[in-house]
Amino acid sequence: MKEEVTKPIIWQQVGDLHSKRMRNEFLDGIFGPLIVRKADRMEEHRSLYDVDSKEHIVVLTEWGSGSFSDFPILVNGVYNKVRLRRVLCDKLMPKLHVTPGLRHRIRVMHAGGGTSCPFYVSVVDHQMLVIALDGRPIKPILTDNVVISQVGLIPRLNNITFAFPSSPLLSQPNDINVDDQLCTDAHLPDRCSALSPACECTQIVNIPLKSSVEIIMINKDKFTTSDHVFHLHGHSFRAVGFAENVLESDLEKIKELDKRGELMERNLVNAVEKDTITVPKNGAVAMRFKASRPGNASGYFPEMAFSKLRSVVSEPTQSVFLQN
Repeated sequence: MKEEVTKPIIWQQVGDLHSKRMRNEFLDGIFGPLIVRKADRMEEHRSLYDVDSKEHIVVLTEWGSGSFSDFPILVNGVYNKVRLRRVLCDKLMPKLHVTPGLRHRIRVMHAGGGTSCPFYVSVVDHQMLVIALDGRPIKPILTDNVVISQVGLIPRLNNITFAFPSSPLLSQPNDINVDDQLCTDAHLPDRCSALSPACECTQIVNIPLKSSVEIIMINKDKFTTSDHVFHLHGHSFRAVGFAENVLESDLEKIKELDKRGELMERNLVNAVEKDTITVPKNGAVAMRFKASRPGNASGYFPEMAFSKLRSVVSEPTQSVFLQN
């Protein structure tokens, strides 16, 4: 006998949400849209569209057997090239029904998959007006197509390989061997030494409560040529800086470049608000947020959490450099 349980939830943040975790779960289809809408009177761009239908949602993902040459694209869970009795058929392809002359709001999401490719989205014979990123309003941009970033994978950060703690930090912190499992820039477990080829631990970055924090992400990954996608749980941030072709690899020298203003320019006037951002290969991004929520907030590359940003009362922290 099945029992259905309904629990009310008070949402504090509008946006487009979908669940995604490990690579095998991408392929098994554990994902889906959960749309949290504002009331029309509070929607900044409500005057820019006529229809906001719950049917106008597009979830893109990859699915396949595990071979990088065999990952078909699914649209709302459906493959657009299905063979029925040896005949290629696209009748199962999801369709969005629109009314000529009306402006329709369409939400498009990248739910990940087996490869690290972005999706290019366009509408035949139409331009699109982009009004929101990560569920947050932006200054509208008229374009012929949009690129939705891929899901990235990164195993190392600041020369530290991520390892899950033995127990959840939020619910069972007392069950964790702090000296052996957690690490910071100033403290590494005894098993990690200069002679060790790799150090595996859960990296902690202590953030003062109510402080203004800047995180600079630098993608110097030596093992792939891919961009990486960074997501911050618990907070949104302002993407204030972006740099390409960062030739320097030494972290301390990169910090010196930033002090001299030679790493990137910063937009501190009208930077876009996001919770997910792409860090290009050999590039860097700077993001700022207010540490207004005490507790633990994960910052991670999808599929591989790398650290916990923990709000505590301590000396002010102005910048956090994270390099992979």
